[in-house]
Amino acid sequence: MSASESVRQIGDRHQKDVVFRNPLQDINKLLTSLLLCALFRNRLDHFLVLDLFCGCAERGIDHLRMFPNARLVGIDNSQTAIDSAKQLAKGRNVSDRCLFIVGDVSVVLRRSVAASDPGVASPESTAGLIPADMCRRKFLIVEADPFGSPLPLLGLVRAELVEAGGVVCLN
Repeated sequence: MSASESVRQIGDRHQKDVVFRNPLQDINKLLTSLLLCALFRNRLDHFLVLDLFCGCAERGIDHLRMFPNARLVGIDNSQTAIDSAKQLAKGRNVSDRCLFIVGDVSVVLRRSVAASDPGVASPESTAGLIPADMCRRKFLIVEADPFGSPLPLLGLVRAELVEAGGVVCLN
């Protein structure tokens, strides 16, 4: 599938899906999709996408549709948003490649990175954390759409989470 076909399909789905999104962000979303298609269209290996403040995870799930070998981790502090994300993933037939975590993004990232360090004792419970193998492999695409300024997020998205050559999309 060409990049333009992928983007057209994303645009078509916007008109059919009932999900929460800011309609003014549609152009941003389409441009991001074009950029990612151009950068990674020949990427055939399995890679990871991290969607911070994922809400219903529409953007992260769209990345999975463009890249059939990708896996998604979505984090949001709202159980309602995560429930919507799971429903959307199921409706788009990608739920087997998704992991959704309810929690404060900064806490989940900090604890997940610490727990993935082989030199640090494992926490008693890994519930609500990004699996250590994923943190060690790193993420090719980090998608974030925080409320307000994205500046505080830059300290959270550390180099140890982003794969070399990967991108951080702040919206």
